[in-house]
Amino acid sequence: MAVRNEAIGRQRLAARILQGLSFAARPSGHHLWLSLPSWWSRSNFVLHVLRRGLAVVASDAFEVARDTAPQAVRLSLGAARNRADLVEALQLVARTLKSRAATRHVV
Repeated sequence: MAVRNEAIGRQRLAARILQGLSFAARPSGHHLWLSLPSWWSRSNFVLHVLRRGLAVVASDAFEVARDTAPQAVRLSLGAARNRADLVEALQLVARTLKSRAATRHVV
């Protein structure tokens, strides 16, 4: 019961921090699916947050048929050691999604 209650608490926290962004989750789930805006490719988003110490998984890692993956990433809410770390990670994700500047690359 404690694990389920913690998952529910983390989902509520995520819903509050990601408010206004497009995502799908179950109320007691341990992860959520976050849709990416058109200016972010899955690979660029994953690389960008990885450079900042956050690991997320692009939806194409879960695809069965070629080229059918949605423009989304999977966030594991249970991976954070505690809720404070989760808040920090979700705030990074929210800031990154709202930013277009990070999608520009210098060649």
